[in-house]
Amino acid sequence: MAASRRDPARDYRIVGPDSFLFFLGVFFIFAPVMMLVVTVPRVEPPPLNTILWFGLSGLMGAGWAYTSVKRRWWYFLTLVVGQLGMVVVFSGIVRTGLVFRGAGISLLGAGSVVQLALGYVLMVWFIRREGVQTLRLRAEMDLARGIHEHLVPRVALRTPIVDVEGVSQASTEMGGDLLEAVERPDGSMEIVLADASGHGVRAGVLMAMLKSAMHASRDRDEGLSAFLARLNRIVTDLREPGMFVTLAAARIAPDGAMTHALAGHLPILLRRGGAVIELEEGGLPLGVVREATYERGATTLEPGDVLLLCSDGVTEAAAADGELFGDERLRAALANAPDGSAQSMRQAIEAAVDQYTGPRPLADDRTVLVVRWNGRA
Repeated sequence: MAASRRDPARDYRIVGPDSFLFFLGVFFIFAPVMMLVVTVPRVEPPPLNTILWFGLSGLMGAGWAYTSVKRRWWYFLTLVVGQLGMVVVFSGIVRTGLVFRGAGISLLGAGSVVQLALGYVLMVWFIRREGVQTLRLRAEMDLARGIHEHLVPRVALRTPIVDVEGVSQASTEMGGDLLEAVERPDGSMEIVLADASGHGVRAGVLMAMLKSAMHASRDRDEGLSAFLARLNRIVTDLREPGMFVTLAAARIAPDGAMTHALAGHLPILLRRGGAVIELEEGGLPLGVVREATYERGATTLEPGDVLLLCSDGVTEAAAADGELFGDERLRAALANAPDGSAQSMRQAIEAAVDQYTGPRPLADDRTVLVVRWNGRA
């Protein structure tokens, strides 16, 4: 389910106090550049001097980088002594066997070096701090991805009488869709597809709570209407303000008798022969009105019937021009899917969506569940 529109004011809050070190470091690094350009002597130094100066300066820079990583006090002391020694040598105070032209210490040059060093230190501080935050965020996102994979695993259930296949693709590390197909104590199969408003961690957490509530009451002897009404009360009590959940559920008995109910979700599509039928009985999304009631529908599946449940990430998938895939194209994709296994039909429907949208990142979580009823042999 698509998230709410982003706050435009956020664009003006991206650069905050935490980024001050970065910009201060950039300032000190570039501040002396123009002065160095206009004050470099026009007389070229001997090649040996040039190579030596650049080499020693580079080594000192690498030494400071290494020291900033290791953070050993004696590394720092060694570098300070070494750099002071270089200043003394190049200033002509201590004579060596090499010839150095332009001897003497320039206050302007020394100040430029200090600014460059200070800018470098500030940049290192900033990068180290941002690196820690980035690694922490990456670890949290990896954890969220693992939680999502555990909460919404691929559904693949095949028996002589039924073939079920479902996959949920999250648009972020942690999606807000829920997908389940389980056998109940009475021998019936329960199929649930739910979609929380928005996506990301908030939606994923709400789905985790919903899944826990479903599992805790799976042994209850209650119909779908009572099942959805109880889930609605739980979601209403636990959700954050403004959040809700749409849900489609069906229970299929071993003899093919099926009950179904919706909570503000897309209709369940039933393909029978060459026709596609919408099963729409239900009520409001979960979490909107605490005492909402839910109508239950019933039908009997025939051999060869196919059920399709999906989230609005399918119907709201957009092409390059912004036009949505929509309900009619979804019905056509189901009607035209080659007759075969539930997996092949799911793949055909997803291929139709991908062909329509082109190679575009998912804007919302996309979940597709196909049930093929074979009937008793």
